[in-house]
Amino acid sequence: ATYSDATVTSHITGPVTKTGDDAFTFPVGNETSLNSVSITAPANVNDKFSVQYIYGNPATNGYDTAQRVAALKRISGCEYWDVKRETGSSNVSLTLAYSGLCTTGGYYITDPSKARVAHWNGTLWEDLGNGGSSGTINGTVATAAPVTDFSPFTIASTDVLINALPLRLVSFTAYRRNNQVYLKWQTENESALSGFEIETSEDGIRFTRLGFVHAANNSGRNNYNSIDNDPVKGINFYRLKQ
Repeated sequence: ATYSDATVTSHITGPVTKTGDDAFTFPVGNETSLNSVSITAPANVNDKFSVQYIYGNPATNGYDTAQRVAALKRISGCEYWDVKRETGSSNVSLTLAYSGLCTTGGYYITDPSKARVAHWNGTLWEDLGNGGSSGTINGTVATAAPVTDFSPFTIASTDVLINALPLRLVSFTAYRRNNQVYLKWQTENESALSGFEIETSEDGIRFTRLGFVHAANNSGRNNYNSIDNDPVKGINFYRLKQ
């Protein structure tokens, strides 16, 4: 199977399956970006591989980005690739291509040499190294060796400040206790963050500041809370400004 001219507006938003012993680049992405995966040539003509790109936090699908080997200081909370070896036993090297919404603003990969391919092994994210990398807003990072085990892959960094990768708001909840409202939220991948402004509103349109909480700036999971001691009668709206 061959194709040509994959672009931001011409690619597959879904799984692509390829059978054969040729090297191949899977033209996958989301609706507005091309985020391909290239594999080296499998050993056998009947080997089958499939790839799908997911624009979203791996942790929301059970791949906890806080669980990682010590060498990886940050795991992308923005995207991942589901790479499967459907048939055969060939080991292939992977090259992940990043671009689009995750890299908007340039705060994703600032030093490609510190980027790594990370693999979810069922328990944590393991380090598959950097066999070559390039680019910041648009770039690639390859595994250091052929891959023997296939499942979700994403991009990681060996430096907690360089290659910040995006902060993710994991959850934000509010519940009433007597005449107060308790607010709780959880984040991951914080870097160079001053803190959170908590805002409240009676109509969900006009918000006023309720308080401020300083950020922990830890690369793992961070838990925060605040209290509204004087909520209005009826419905109260809350939001965070990071």
